Amino acid sequence: MKDILVKILYFGNTHGSFLRYFIDRFSALTPEITDSPFTENGSSHSRQVKYSNRVVRYHPSNSTDPKFDLGSVDPAFFRCDESPHILITFEQKDVLSQVRLRLTRGAGVDYTSMSLSRDGDEILCPERFVLCHGDDILKIYGLDLRSSPRLPAIILRDYLKMLFLAPETHRDLCWLNKIIKSNGDKLIAMPISHFYDWGLFSSSIEGINHRLGLQIQLDGQGQRLHQEFMSRLPIAGTMYRADRMIEHTRSCEDQSLAGLDVAEEAYIAAWIEKNYEFVLSPLTNRFFSSTGEIQTYVKHYPQHYKAMNPNMTHFRGIPNPFYLWHKGNKS
Repeated sequence: MKDILVKILYFGNTHGSFLRYFIDRFSALTPEITDSPFTENGSSHSRQVKYSNRVVRYHPSNSTDPKFDLGSVDPAFFRCDESPHILITFEQKDVLSQVRLRLTRGAGVDYTSMSLSRDGDEILCPERFVLCHGDDILKIYGLDLRSSPRLPAIILRDYLKMLFLAPETHRDLCWLNKIIKSNGDKLIAMPISHFYDWGLFSSSIEGINHRLGLQIQLDGQGQRLHQEFMSRLPIAGTMYRADRMIEHTRSCEDQSLAGLDVAEEAYIAAWIEKNYEFVLSPLTNRFFSSTGEIQTYVKHYPQHYKAMNPNMTHFRGIPNPFYLWHKGNKS
């Protein structure tokens, strides 16, 4: 077996399989690849592709286990071997897209779906979602998804809102930061945001090519492959929709919020609580119908309801004594 050219270290739903395919296909140091990497759910996990095995992709050990205790891992656990490594990175601003992709992508050849479907005011939760989040939801809301995997939309929105209020607590992000702290000087970082723009993606590929001498030749085929990758992402056309709605709210422009998924609603609900002191977003199945309705809500929020928000870790830069989420209820 020939020497490994590069290893790709990545977390689920950060497109490590696509990056492996792209490098393996366009490097002059590997045999020709003609098969498509894509599967019916849009992932790049096709088993028909004959890879060179010189470009290796893998997850941090146990990172897909929802019960794995990150706090028990010694930093030495993350030491890389001598092979060149690419680490796909992401930041707090990327957490919404991560969550949405995880909750919308269907099952694949080696991927158990966590995709949620909505039935009126209820969310139908697949087995993997129950495995990953059932204990937390039972503890916080008293709902046992193992008895009935139907979750009121109001509960899912509130549950996800907690994550968006404190995205720094996202488990994968915490783990990623630990890897960078322990091994950052050994890794070539590739931001996940670069996957969603051909100019940024091709620039990153050229930088990796220059550093590692992979003899990658980018041409029209590479750009067309990237276009197909984007077209198969279930959230590609709506990736920045929630942020646009927030900007409309800031600008007092009335825009319809029809079509948002529950994760986007939770993201906007978290933004409301972060940006309007003492205001809690409503705990109702129906979300705001428009940005104008949000403005009316925050403008006329009753004074006698205003109090320290127990969901916020800090208030005006000071630790919030009413913050309750840190008591073992993190998602």
